[in-house]
Amino acid sequence: MILHVADTAVFIPSFIDLVNENFDPDNHFFWLDGGGKEYSGNPYPNVYLAPRAWKARLAAYSRLCSRLHAADKIILHGLFNWRIIILLSVFPWILKKCHWVIWGADLYVYQQKSKGLKYDFLNYFRRRVLKRVGYLLTYVSGDVELAREWFSARGVHQYCLMYLSNVYQPLPESKNIRPQKSHINVMVGNSASPTNNHLEVFQIMSAFREDRVRIFSPLAYGDMNYAKEVVALGHSVFGDRFEPMFDFMSIEKYRDFLSTIDIAIFNHRRQQAMGNTIALLGAGKTVFLRLHVSHGRMLSALGLKLFDISELGVKLISEEQARNNIEIIKSVFSRDRLIAQWADIFEERCDH
Repeated sequence: MILHVADTAVFIPSFIDLVNENFDPDNHFFWLDGGGKEYSGNPYPNVYLAPRAWKARLAAYSRLCSRLHAADKIILHGLFNWRIIILLSVFPWILKKCHWVIWGADLYVYQQKSKGLKYDFLNYFRRRVLKRVGYLLTYVSGDVELAREWFSARGVHQYCLMYLSNVYQPLPESKNIRPQKSHINVMVGNSASPTNNHLEVFQIMSAFREDRVRIFSPLAYGDMNYAKEVVALGHSVFGDRFEPMFDFMSIEKYRDFLSTIDIAIFNHRRQQAMGNTIALLGAGKTVFLRLHVSHGRMLSALGLKLFDISELGVKLISEEQARNNIEIIKSVFSRDRLIAQWADIFEERCDH
């Protein structure tokens, strides 16, 4: 039995669908925490949603403890939940069969400043777990290098695209590589998280405020106090050409929005917004990011044309470069490759 342990993040439901549709559901069990309306009705018998009430929650974690020991293989979808981290550290002998799916924030927590004794206490357990976890699962080799450097991680690297959010899907009207309109739509960041560094981008882009640009910033989730700062500076610099986006959109509507974007600017200093980046590059859009960061190095090594933040401006890649990007994304980030990669991981013996 393969045990999947995850919070109810937005891309977990589609991953469960993918596994149950392409592999034997009787060989997989999903233990989910964090609420989540998507699975409140348990559409699959192999999905367990931990209850929120504290007494029932104790029973849920007791059940998890039993399943961790009984499982042949454990897939840890991100490592954020401090209860799970402590559980794993208490039972270090099960870590050799654990596969840590690196999300990014669970790795870059290393760079955060100490927030007090409790924070340091939890990080002690995190280091114990990440050092001993058996497998490191990601398609960004730079993240594996950082896990080894920061946490002395000894696990075997398994290359995998991880989730459907990282798989190429054509955007609506994505064949229109060159903007056929009187203005250029620029997307800055993908959330209201300070890691987007919007303010730095706005200051650089202020030199182009008179150009034919419209600035869009998705701010539907994250730090709402930070979002207010983003909105204030955005309107100050760009006036009514700045459009903050606070409404949550369905996947279909969000993809429609991405199809209207000409230039995307992701000023993250860590691996982030990969689903957005892959979708936009696969539609021939122009993308600016920090090329020295792990995912920037990985994408550049594939032969994709991207611009570094240091080159920030209102410029577009050529049609030839756009078409080349589309072909690379189609080839590398395909659904068939994702399924094949998970098949290898599910079938491999945990005996290293």
